Amino acid sequence: DRHNTVIDITQSVSMPSATANAMSSLSNKGQYNSIDEEEEEVPTNWTRETLAFVPPLVLLIGSGIADYYVKPFQRDVEDYLHGPNIFFPEKPSIVDENMLMLISWGVPVTIIGLLCYLQKDNTAFRLNMLAFLETIATTAAVVVIGKKVAGRLRPCFVAMCEWDGARCNAPLASQIDSRQSFPSGHSSCSGAGLGFLSLFLNNLLCRPGSSLPHTLVRPIALLPLIVS
Repeated sequence: DRHNTVIDITQSVSMPSATANAMSSLSNKGQYNSIDEEEEEVPTNWTRETLAFVPPLVLLIGSGIADYYVKPFQRDVEDYLHGPNIFFPEKPSIVDENMLMLISWGVPVTIIGLLCYLQKDNTAFRLNMLAFLETIATTAAVVVIGKKVAGRLRPCFVAMCEWDGARCNAPLASQIDSRQSFPSGHSSCSGAGLGFLSLFLNNLLCRPGSSLPHTLVRPIALLPLIVS
């Protein structure tokens, strides 16, 4: 009887311990399974990331269409006869639109893409490209709205518009462009693109804990903004 009592006591002590171990094992197994399920259920959502680019693209394209077709506010030319000079000859731009886009958009995208590729950080590249697109789209929208509302005549308005003293005789595109002197599209475009590049380089090169001396790399980060 005493022997049986000892066995019963031993079993009563050991059984909870075994049960606890089994429950712990099942709990850990369930935890691992839930982690695996979460990893399987949260893949890279390319659809959502792609759709994020749609709104700024629509805004950018819409701004371009509005800039070409929507007429600006029609200021009276007589208000300029004794004010700002509008009789300068029309000269070709030093930086045409193709060169402007190459410098303001192509250079930042190339440099950001190259640095993200060297760091093997595809996520950073996608996020920076989305932020870059949002920046230039917002800038374009603000500039187009400003031009249409201001309707300020260009210094070469008479030559560009082919003003005869009563009306313009130039093609519609030239008539519209001759009344869109402010705000400057070239300055805004270069400032947005190259300014974004400066912020990107500053964040990359001058981040806390970086081994690079800030006094040397900060001028490099500010260089694109200075060029713009």
